[in-house]
Amino acid sequence: MIIMSKISLSNCSGDIIVEILTVMIPVFEKLGIDFFVVGAFARDIHLRGSDNFEQRRRTDDLDLGVMVATEEDFNKLFEALLSIPEFSKHVQPHRLWYKQGIEVDLLPFGYITNLEGDVTLHGSKDFTLQMPGFREAYNFSEVIVAEEGFELKVTSLPAIIILKLIAWDDRPERTKDISDILYIIQNLYLLKIEVVVEDDYDLVELYSEKKPHYTTLVSAHYLGRKIGNILNESISEILPKRIFKILETNTSKNKSRIAEIMKYETIEEGIEILNALFHGINERFKVLK
Repeated sequence: MIIMSKISLSNCSGDIIVEILTVMIPVFEKLGIDFFVVGAFARDIHLRGSDNFEQRRRTDDLDLGVMVATEEDFNKLFEALLSIPEFSKHVQPHRLWYKQGIEVDLLPFGYITNLEGDVTLHGSKDFTLQMPGFREAYNFSEVIVAEEGFELKVTSLPAIIILKLIAWDDRPERTKDISDILYIIQNLYLLKIEVVVEDDYDLVELYSEKKPHYTTLVSAHYLGRKIGNILNESISEILPKRIFKILETNTSKNKSRIAEIMKYETIEEGIEILNALFHGINERFKVLK
């Protein structure tokens, strides 16, 4: 896991999310349960320095991937958190309220899931969560050192793209997932140019600087390579096949729902960016035939 430089989490989300983490971390440690940050907060941690970061709505909830072996382990965590006065039950069995106003999602993964990545929580009514990609995302998570006094595992940007592609594929009406993917791609080059140049300098020269979306194409190709590395470590072919199917469907000539959501002047511009992402994946992924 990569260790990121020390940052202020309050600058990424606001004090309330830091407060929640400060309350929760001792509970995880006491039970010996590991977790990592997923969702919008993970995105904001990585992209906090982008030009329009301050204009974007910062997240007012918290999503955590929780690595557990059994439903019993997950229930013990829930019970321990509910013993803290600030937490209360939510109608959803994997979700809590913090101070009656902030939603905290605890998303179980690990041995608790089946091969497809599904988790069924039993209660008065069974509830199934679809969690494909979480184990792979966890294995490639990055560790941040927070100025607030603790360390935190955070989903990497390539893994965020994987999870958001799956989320959109499950619910195509959630166009925000695609907007978030494009936001990541458009901002990566300027924020992490030193890393891109050091790791994959060939991409800097692969595309013409005269292209209107030069930095976006370089970033997409770079992120695709990193996604390919993640998919190589997948526990089954289910996740790689799904990502390939999503991208194959959306890089067809003049036909792409994802490119339409990107809202470039022409659909071809969006498809070109998706192709750069897909090419990067194909360059690194070595398993699926």
